[in-house]
Formats: sequence, C-alpha cells, structure tokens
Amino acid sequence: MINHHVTIRRATNLDLDRIVACDPIAATDPRRAAFLAARVGDGECCVYESGHDILGFIILEYTFYEHGFVSLLCVHEGARRHGVGRALMHHSLLSCSTPKLFTSTNQSNGPMRALLAACGALPRDRFERSATGLDAGLAAGDRCACCAVILSI
Repeated sequence: MINHHVTIRRATNLDLDRIVACDPIAATDPRRAAFLAARVGDGECCVYESGHDILGFIILEYTFYEHGFVSLLCVHEGARRHGVGRALMHHSLLSCSTPKLFTSTNQSNGPMRALLAACGALPRDRFERSATGLDAGLAAGDRCACCAVILSI
C-alpha cells in the first residue's frame, strides 16, 4: 500500500471521496462527511498520498484561542504503524502559523496517545466529563474524555 513516492499536500475537493473512504466514521456518518467536506473547502485538510492512494489526512484549524489545533488525524487501517500519522503530525508542526499547536484525544485512544508521545508532545491538562451525550466515540466507561496536549514548535 505504501510506495516510495509519497506526498503530503493540501487536500482538494477532488480528494474528498478518497478522504471519506479513509475514515471509517465518515463512510457511514453524513455529518462527519460534511465536516470533512467543509474542512477541505476551507483549506484546513492535508493528505498523505502514496502513489494514487490517500493513506491518511489531518485537519489543522485555528479555532483554539487562535492557536493551531489538530482537530482530526486519520490513517487508513491498512497503513497504520508505518509512519503516516507521524509524518502528518510533523507536517502540521512545520506548517502551523502559530508558536503552539494543540490537540486532544480520548484517554482510551492508546494509539493516538502513543503517537503524540513519539512526536514529543507534552501532556498539559486532563479534564473529566461524563460520557453521557458526547458524540466522540468514547469507550464504554471512559470518563476521562479528553487529554489536552500541547506541541511547541
């Protein structure tokens, strides 16, 4: 799936079907697909392309107190553990226009927490909120919904 010709670039509307296919949630949730379409349209999405395949994408917004914020990172299931997520995070660090880049993840998301640690992210804060009513795909009983993390350039 991964070949030697790799590009990380800004997504275009022509990429949208391949981006949605990369995200198992967007494939079945029209709200998620609409979110991705809006981020692509706003120029906030970058893709990791290997040959003609999109193996992952990252959304970099400036909605967190005007700082860079990675609101979503997704790697195609068949391309995980091959450096795609790390390359996308590195690209976002280099292209972020603010001195700090933030992201957050569920406490139960071990792969993302490991990726952030490998990228040198520093945990800054944890906060708990009930999983009741959250639409974030929390694991059953995961009360520590988010672990805010800051990355410094």
